[in-house]
Order: sequence, then structure tokens, then C-alpha cells
Amino acid sequence: MKDNLVVRARFPIGIFFWVFVFVFTLVFGISVVTTSLAPKSYASAARVEVKYKSAEGKQTRSEKRYYDPSLAKTESEVINSEAVLRRVVADLNLNVVWGKKYFNGETLKTWETSTILKGRTSIRPIPDTTLISIGIYDDNPDDAALIANSLAKAYTSYVATNSDELQAQIIDSAYAMKTPVRPNKVLNYFWGIVIGIFLGLLAGAGIALIVFLKNQKASTISGS
Repeated sequence: MKDNLVVRARFPIGIFFWVFVFVFTLVFGISVVTTSLAPKSYASAARVEVKYKSAEGKQTRSEKRYYDPSLAKTESEVINSEAVLRRVVADLNLNVVWGKKYFNGETLKTWETSTILKGRTSIRPIPDTTLISIGIYDDNPDDAALIANSLAKAYTSYVATNSDELQAQIIDSAYAMKTPVRPNKVLNYFWGIVIGIFLGLLAGAGIALIVFLKNQKASTISGS
């Protein structure tokens, strides 16, 4: 009777395995499908250098100001300001272009386009330098590069027109990156595998344990 009880109460490895495979395949499959259907976003970045103009007869002061590490951080806010963004909107006619592309031909107001542009912009001062990275995200790689270069140009023109102390120049122009940065397929697939394994093990162990306990209970009743 004891040998019969042991055989009938054996842990159901087969159930555990098939539940694990089903859950893992489901989770990983969902990550593949959602990643494939997610809208693509491309990034492109230009770099500008901003510095103080040299002052004759004030070498010590000018040298200190020339290498001012906080300048790039301060000017990053200027690049992301309405004054500069509106120049890009006007130069590229984005009110009309984005209106046709995203809003069924409706011409946008400048403040609306500037808000959208600001949300797609990543301005990053490069630590310990006078360089600023001007990044743009867009669903078209060529447009991302075009807007990044236009923003860099708009900023250097703004500085030349409105500042007697600063000078800015484009160091690196943006170019079209054909590989999207979003969605990140490698990262999404990695997490799909990790989560799939975790949930597969959890579901497989849970269901197999329930079946095992039911079988053990049935074996105990039949054995008594």
C-alpha cells in the first residue's frame, strides 16, 4: 500500500514543464509583438561650443571666463527657450509640416509646435567642457538630423545677434541615424525572457503543486 501511495503522489514534472513553456512563450511572444508594433523613434544630435569672447587687457579674467564650466549649463536653458525654438519652427515651417503630418492638415499655432518640439528635444551640456549636445527625437531619421542642425544654427545665430560677450559655433553637425533608439529591441527581448522565465517558473510550480497535493490527498483517501 505504501509503494502504491508513493507512485500516485509523485510530483507532476510534466505539468510543471508544459505550464512553464506555455507561460514563457506567451510572455516572450507578447514582448516581441508589442516591440514590433511600437512606433519607432530615431535620435540625432549636433554639438555646439559656447564661450566668452576674449577681452583685451584683461587676460586673467578672460581666461577664467573662457573656461567657465557653468556656461554650457546656463546656455542649455537658452537653447531650450521659446526664443530659439520659435526660430526653428519658422525656419522649417513646422506649423504647416507637422500639421499635415500629425493633425490632418490643420496648421498649428507656433506655441503648439514649440511645445511639441521642446518635448522632442534633449539639450545636454557635456561635463567639464564648453560643449553642448543638441539632441532631437523623431519618427524619421532624416527629419531628426534636419531639426537638430536647424536648432544648432538657430542658437548660434541667436548668440551672434543678442550677446556682446559670447560666441557660439557648431562643432559637429547632426546626421541621420538609421537605427531607431526606441523601442530598444535588445532590452525589450531581454526583459521578455527574464519575466517569462520568472512567471513560467512561478505558474508551473504553483499549478504542479496544486495537482501534487490533490493527488496526494486522493492517494491518502484511497489508501485508508
